[in-house]
Amino acid sequence: MDEFITAVNQFVTFAQKPAWALVALIFLVGGYYFMLGGREGREKAKAIWIAAFVGLFIVLGVTAIVKSLKETQVFGVMLDGLTRLF
Repeated sequence: MDEFITAVNQFVTFAQKPAWALVALIFLVGGYYFMLGGREGREKAKAIWIAAFVGLFIVLGVTAIVKSLKETQVFGVMLDGLTRLF
């Protein structure tokens, strides 16, 4: 289980760098629609920006979940206070 969590952590860490670049690009595209798209462009820009925030939140949230799992796992036992599988 520890190898799996480590592999997921490495993948998520690797995926974060392109995600930040993609979010920056998406914000630029949204800014283009916002400034030059008129009334319809502003609505498109808002939808694009919301989608970018949601995507960034998911990428950063997965990192927090993986770190939490890695910290709470000791010798293959999840320390949740409810059950201990020995």
